[in-house]
Amino acid sequence: MRVLTTLSALFLSLALAFIVSWQAISSVNFAYPVWYLALEIDKTIAKYGPQNQYRSGFESTTQAQHMQFFEEIAQSIDLPLEQVKPALQSIVYIPKGSYLSKPLLHDAEVQHLYDVAVLLNNIQTACYAAFIISVLLFLLSFQRQTRAQKTVCLRVKDVYWIMLCTLIMGLVLVALIGFEAVFYQVHEWVFPANNQWFFYYQESLMTTLMQAPNLFAYIGGLLLISMLVVQLFTVFVLQRVLSSVMHKKAGLFTPSRGLI
Repeated sequence: MRVLTTLSALFLSLALAFIVSWQAISSVNFAYPVWYLALEIDKTIAKYGPQNQYRSGFESTTQAQHMQFFEEIAQSIDLPLEQVKPALQSIVYIPKGSYLSKPLLHDAEVQHLYDVAVLLNNIQTACYAAFIISVLLFLLSFQRQTRAQKTVCLRVKDVYWIMLCTLIMGLVLVALIGFEAVFYQVHEWVFPANNQWFFYYQESLMTTLMQAPNLFAYIGGLLLISMLVVQLFTVFVLQRVLSSVMHKKAGLFTPSRGLI
């Protein structure tokens, strides 16, 4: 039962950590303004904007507009799937000295971002399913152990040893293979083969605006840190709640002295 309790707590807290952390970092625009300055994305736009094969004049847009464009993209891929493409297609910019607006994204970029939206939707669905199943297994384990009058075994360090070992193995693997190689391989696995997902800076304002894949390393790190914090807190709360419940149950079975 200890194994079932630990594993159910692990997946419960992991699923909840992703759901909460994703909502948290998306609510602050994935800290894009911070990464924009850290990566000097304005210089990337100034360099590759004039070289773009499909759009012109993007280099004349301002830093505030860049923040807005990224936020509009991030909000669009979080919409119901049937609304994603129209929302992405509605994002426009007006080059300096022009009165005509231009679509920020061309068709291949819109399709790729739609594929991203589908992927995120599937991940969130999987997380909700994992959370519900893990809660049920956790409650089942708790019920069986209390019926057998056993102490429910859940130690924070057990869960975090598993997470720490998994994290270290993942980081070592990424360090050996290289972040870009891992990034591109994952894209080949998760996106439809016939849809373009790799874009040179000269052919994509989306890639230029995000300085891909560099920006995603920073966002991924932020997501990971947030998930670890939420997961530690979740497991800690679970342990305290279980300890409190077990203490109360133990008190109920303690014989009381009557008055003589």
